[in-house]
This record gives sequence, structure tokens and C-alpha cells, in this order.
Amino acid sequence: SRNKLRLLIIDGYLSYITRNIISLYIDNNINLSSYIIFLLLLYTLTTRYKGI
Repeated sequence: SRNKLRLLIIDGYLSYITRNIISLYIDNNINLSSYIIFLLLLYTLTTRYKGI
């Protein structure tokens, strides 16, 4: 269905962003607390989208 396709696109996009953030974190050694906050934000986004 269209909802499944939308979920696949969203999940792929979020994982793409996450990979970029992780590589940025490794390269620049970003503050760990801000990274954890970002992960929490990602988690809330994905759980919210599961309800579509």
C-alpha cells in the first residue's frame, strides 16, 4: 500500500541521516550529549511514523 511505501522512504531517509551524523560525529568528535539528544529525536520520529 502507499503507507508502506511512505514508511520505507521515511525509514531509508532517517537511516541515511543517521549514517551521516555518525560519520560527522566520528570525524569531528561532536559533543556526545548533543548526539544522544539527536538519537532520542530520531527515535521519537520513527515511533510516531509507525502510527501512519
